Amino acid sequence: MTPMVRSLAGLVLAASLGACASTQFLSTWQNPDVVFGRLHGEKVAAFLISDDEDARRSAEEVLASELTARGAEGIAGHTLLTAEDGKDKAVAQAKLEKAGVQAVVTMRVVNEAQTISSTPATWHQSSDYGDFGRSWTRGWGSVYDPGHARPTTVVQVETMIYSLESNGLIWAGLSETTDPKGADALVKELSEAVDDAIKKSGLLR
Repeated sequence: MTPMVRSLAGLVLAASLGACASTQFLSTWQNPDVVFGRLHGEKVAAFLISDDEDARRSAEEVLASELTARGAEGIAGHTLLTAEDGKDKAVAQAKLEKAGVQAVVTMRVVNEAQTISSTPATWHQSSDYGDFGRSWTRGWGSVYDPGHARPTTVVQVETMIYSLESNGLIWAGLSETTDPKGADALVKELSEAVDDAIKKSGLLR
């Protein structure tokens, strides 16, 4: 188990290059008072909570684009708030409200773990050591297989959707992604998974 991470930057190197990422939600919650289509057409600011500015900007652009494609007006959070603004709740809320933002989506990595799956080394040996022909043929069938070790990276991300109008949480989910191929790929896949989940909840038409 690796320590809790605050940045997505390291995932590019940690992920297995030949693997396919997969995302599933471990849990979700929705405010029962939220009306159907709540986020459709609204200005929704997208934020990745991270100390890595480059990772943050890139991920927020991806998330904002995904939100726009699904009927909201997605806005990358870094275009509205600086990193320092984000650390001051009053300043952040005032700037977001001034920009006409009605809802906020945040993503935060809460855990990252890497496991190693392996197959043991094997020696395929023949006991037939006759003449050249038989030994030659059997020799090619008597090979050493060194076995294989494959790392698997699992990343858990907390996604929250807040309403600035009601100043409350309207949706939350904890997801788990296996073998992400980098920050942008993780956010894109996670955004699609969030979209599926909140469409089922009725927040997006």
